[in-house]
Amino acid sequence: MRGGHGACTGTSSRAADPEAVHEATSRIDTPTISNLVAMSAPPGGYGLCTAAEIEPVLATACTGFRAAALESARLRGDGARVAVHTGHWGCGAFGGNRILMALLQVVAAEMAGLDRLVFHTGGPGGEAPLDKAAKLLADFGSGGRMETRDLLEELVGIGFEWGESDGN
Repeated sequence: MRGGHGACTGTSSRAADPEAVHEATSRIDTPTISNLVAMSAPPGGYGLCTAAEIEPVLATACTGFRAAALESARLRGDGARVAVHTGHWGCGAFGGNRILMALLQVVAAEMAGLDRLVFHTGGPGGEAPLDKAAKLLADFGSGGRMETRDLLEELVGIGFEWGESDGN
């Protein structure tokens, strides 16, 4: 888009000079395969998070992660190792609870059979919610496997609250 306003920020955007782009890029001699998974985060809520709000997040994350695993196996064979990079999904503009959303993604990665989940925590302090989520999961895991409905009950019982949009 030349001139005008950017769709997300309201600031003007300009096209880069093609020669500058060409000079700033280099070819990867051994091409890599990347699967991009786009998932819609929950639109936000108020007060305590309910099972009816939590369950679709888990299902969406699990479905998206599983699709990445299956597509990788289809393209590279059953032995393909799969890593997904993610972050505080739904916790910016939608005000999702960072601890809960991290926990749900870690659970979904396990359910989907990923080999690795790389969680990008952003700026300073971004790792604290992930650490708290890992601690909660360790506490849940001490009893062995857990049914999804039991996990949802536990999560609702913790009393996770919706945050506020960061305006992003």
